[in-house]
Amino acid sequence: MTEERRRNERFPLKLHVKWEGMSGITDAQLDDISVTGCFVNTARHIEVGELLKLSIELPSSEWLTVDSEVVSYQQGIGFAINFGPMSAEERTKLDELLASR
Repeated sequence: MTEERRRNERFPLKLHVKWEGMSGITDAQLDDISVTGCFVNTARHIEVGELLKLSIELPSSEWLTVDSEVVSYQQGIGFAINFGPMSAEERTKLDELLASR
C-alpha cells in the first residue's frame, strides 16, 4: 500500500491557471487544491524543485498569484506544487476559494 504524503485534504476544483517558470508563461488547468498546494494539469515538462509564480483565475474573475515550488511531476499529466508564503490578502482569497467550493 502506498503511504499518503499529503497532510491537508485536497478538493477537486477545475480552474484556469497560468504559471511562470524558467520556460516562460504557460496556460493550464488546476485539478485540485488544498490550503498548502495544488495539482496543475499540463503536458508541459517542468522540473521538481523549480520555483514558479502560479496565477489562479478565481470564479470572481480576479487572479490569485502565489509563489510556489514544484514537488512532484508526472510526465504528460502535470505537477504538484506547494504554495510559498502568502500575504494576508492572498491567504484570504485562498480561504474564500476553499470555502466556496
